[in-house]
Amino acid sequence: MPSIFYQTFLTEQDKTILIIGGGGKSALIKRLAQDSKNNGRRSVIASLFPIPFPYEANTLVSKDADLIRRQLKIELEKSKIIIIGKKIDNNSLVPFSKSELNKIIASNPGDHFFIEADHTAGRSLSGLEKVDLIVPFKFQLIINVIGADALNQRRNDNWTVSRNKFLVQEHFLNPNQVAAMYIAHPKLVRIRKKNTRLIFFLNKVENLLVENLSIQLTKKLKLGGYDKVILGSIFNSNLYQLK
Repeated sequence: MPSIFYQTFLTEQDKTILIIGGGGKSALIKRLAQDSKNNGRRSVIASLFPIPFPYEANTLVSKDADLIRRQLKIELEKSKIIIIGKKIDNNSLVPFSKSELNKIIASNPGDHFFIEADHTAGRSLSGLEKVDLIVPFKFQLIINVIGADALNQRRNDNWTVSRNKFLVQEHFLNPNQVAAMYIAHPKLVRIRKKNTRLIFFLNKVENLLVENLSIQLTKKLKLGGYDKVILGSIFNSNLYQLK
């Protein structure tokens, strides 16, 4: 029986998934990969940015992308979830280049290939400045994560380092301003024009105040043309959508 996270976010046809935003990208990838495993499916996890080395996970590390590609098929049969990287540097997993990842993805090593494609250093809100959509590989789905705990907080570098014009208009991270940023964001507009599936996930909705702010943001996003907006909490294992 597929879990609520798998059912809500993924289809069997979602081969390559980009996770962008802030406030729970890594946690969402781990949850989706684990749920995929429980569903008998194999997942590869990679990042376009250095990440803390995942000592608790099954990891393949080599500068040779071809070696990784050959080994993945064998290792995925054993553990179903593999994190890949080029080398270890100061306890960080250094990523492959986009062209190297393209070779690995093209070899069809698993059922789902999750790529962390944004870098916020643990902050809850991203202005997507570090997101690069010019990649050689095809992707079927983008999930934009938002840490809802940042909503209505005083704007500072603890929550976001983005200097997007919509975010700097007010001293607080107003849901309406956050929605306006994403509705007008040229990178997301480009995604929509290509008809690539895009899901917003408002994570960390864990109390009534944050829920009400998240509902306000969700309504604005839906009015702006984003049909699928998911609210919930990875920590509490719950999800829901507004009709």
